[in-house]
Amino acid sequence: MTPGHDSRDRIVIRNLQVPTLIGVYDFEREALQTLRMDLTLYTDIRAAGRSDDLADTLNYAAIAEAVVAFGAEARYELLEAFAEALCAELLVRFTADRLDMVLYKDGCIPGARGAELHLTRHRGGQADDRTEN
Repeated sequence: MTPGHDSRDRIVIRNLQVPTLIGVYDFEREALQTLRMDLTLYTDIRAAGRSDDLADTLNYAAIAEAVVAFGAEARYELLEAFAEALCAELLVRFTADRLDMVLYKDGCIPGARGAELHLTRHRGGQADDRTEN
């Protein structure tokens, strides 16, 4: 991040489909499930705006490919474990200062569309310490 810049610039990937094996129960782990994900990555885009060079920004296609590849290899029971591991990997591989993730697991709750998990992580491993009521 450029000194003096508060990194409100962001790149957003919406409704990314991520096939993976996930679930606590045996029946959930019999076949791939498709998680949906929204990612918001905070970064200073001014250099890319000036240079028009992909090397000066976050490559959202590469990020999406990394997420799908992660899902293909992942074997977690909990969404929380999947999300923590994925966030850690993305913040190591890409230069975002902050990452907001919304992870959707459709069809996992009878009578509801599904469950979703929201999290925010910062470079350096900090979780967002805001409390929501």
